Amino acid sequence: SARATPAPPWEAMFSLSKLLESAFCSTTPGSAAITDLPEEDQRLPPFFTEILVELLRYKSHLGGVHNFEHMPRIERKVTKEAFKGFTDFEYAYLTVVGLANLHVKSEEIVSKSNGKVYKENPGVQLLEFTSGMTMHGDRPGAIALLRSAPTSLLEGFRLAKRSKRGTLGFFQGWLR
Repeated sequence: SARATPAPPWEAMFSLSKLLESAFCSTTPGSAAITDLPEEDQRLPPFFTEILVELLRYKSHLGGVHNFEHMPRIERKVTKEAFKGFTDFEYAYLTVVGLANLHVKSEEIVSKSNGKVYKENPGVQLLEFTSGMTMHGDRPGAIALLRSAPTSLLEGFRLAKRSKRGTLGFFQGWLR
């Protein structure tokens, strides 16, 4: 009977490094369910809650929550400076929630938009309150952007689910 040849030591080291990487580098997604979302976010359209649940799976890998008590929430327009202090998870979460809220309120925002600057534009003010985002309502194409932005996120996520980089690559690819 032939004896098995022992594996070279470098193979054992490679296996150990892979084991340590999977244990400590948390790129392996955790588990998450819609019930893990705040109640208000559970009521968003299902195609957006699907993205939020997937994002929750990478919460630790993307820096977790540090600037909010429990989960990120939109309380007002988010400034560029505030976004800089957010973790990648907070940034992505607020972006998805903002675009989901825009999707829900887009026609009301569009109907209130009057083509003026934000201080004189009730549509832009509603956009800021609803999504935490702002826009130059006096520029050409602003209304088209309002209508297409949520759909662009959904299409990007759909494509990411089938891509080699997957959804983590999707989230990392559009962060800052």
